[in-house]
Amino acid sequence: GAIVGAVMIGWLLTRERLVVGGRPEPLPEPVNREMRLNYRALVTASAILFVSPLVGQWMANSLGPGTVSHLGYANRLTTGIIALVTSSLAPVLLGFYAHRLAAYGMPAVRQPFVEMTRAFAWVGCLMTLGVWQTSDFLIGLVYLHGQFTTRDAGQVRALVDCYALTFPLLLAATSANTLIFALSKNRILVPICSALVVANVVGNIVLMSWLGVLGIALSSSLVYALSMLLMSAYLQYTGAIRVSNFEWFKIGLPFLCLGVAAIVPFAMSVRVTVHPRASEVLASIAVLGAFTFLAVMANGGVARALLPSGTSRSG
Repeated sequence: GAIVGAVMIGWLLTRERLVVGGRPEPLPEPVNREMRLNYRALVTASAILFVSPLVGQWMANSLGPGTVSHLGYANRLTTGIIALVTSSLAPVLLGFYAHRLAAYGMPAVRQPFVEMTRAFAWVGCLMTLGVWQTSDFLIGLVYLHGQFTTRDAGQVRALVDCYALTFPLLLAATSANTLIFALSKNRILVPICSALVVANVVGNIVLMSWLGVLGIALSSSLVYALSMLLMSAYLQYTGAIRVSNFEWFKIGLPFLCLGVAAIVPFAMSVRVTVHPRASEVLASIAVLGAFTFLAVMANGGVARALLPSGTSRSG
């Protein structure tokens, strides 16, 4: 499949004349050197960050039989859900930032960064709420077969609920992460990823003693929050973005609304179960519909921020 995909991409690029035959022109040495530095920094940062899930799996071994499997089942499900969004979002966002930076300069990305970060936070919180409302049903549909017991399903469902907190944090952080790529500042990711690994280990140790295996999943969510804060702080410090306290409040507003909405699936125990009733489905649709309405109302300025005329005057 990968080979067929590579051949198709090559054919499409050739058809669009983005790949020209003949002897290629060498890149200027400063550009070549910067590309190598950014590539090495990105590979190093990715390798460092890859340690985190391995550490979590290793630490889960001490919590009893089946714990590692439960953690893996929950992680795969939530990773698959968020990958559907981020796998296509990041390349599009990178192209958008690169175009605006080249055409209008740094001021052109400041307001779009704020608008998109807020919109991504709302979308991520809506995804989290959707998973919370349907996690019982999803686990039963995907995993409750064979030797997978109802007790196993309950453990995995609780882990999925914790991992789902990463959705808004990861989507919001994608805006900052992609802007760092567009600015060719990949080297800052090495110390950031190193700090995230240390924070993840410390979080696992502290939260495991309190919540058991749920602490490992919750620690991962907190690490994504730290990632968003560190990258945004770097961009703010370098002047790439200028986000006021009120704008930070608006970015944090969907998390507050998510906390209020969490009363429905957790405190009231109203969620779609393995064998759903009509009342559960209707209540979940109502909750998600209300949250969607709030998200749409809160993000009316996104389209205006993405217009060239608006970005060229921002600053």
